[in-house]
Amino acid sequence: MPVDVWVWRDVLCEAITTHVDEMSCEECYAKVDRLAELVLQRKDTVSLMPRVHDHLAHCQECREEFQALMSALRGTAQLAPPAA
Repeated sequence: MPVDVWVWRDVLCEAITTHVDEMSCEECYAKVDRLAELVLQRKDTVSLMPRVHDHLAHCQECREEFQALMSALRGTAQLAPPAA
């Protein structure tokens, strides 16, 4: 079976950029709702939640979940009546 050089390159890049205090997917999932709130409030989320940002940068599955959440929240915000 031939070795796919690109797969190994991706694995090596992930290993090199992994941090000692990197959070798990479960930890990230528990915090994405707060991150979404901060994004919608236009807060500096990189400074406020750096570990979540780092995880999302490296985990495609969590990043896709977060993007889906943001799409849903933005769609809901467009449907909501204006505040009185």
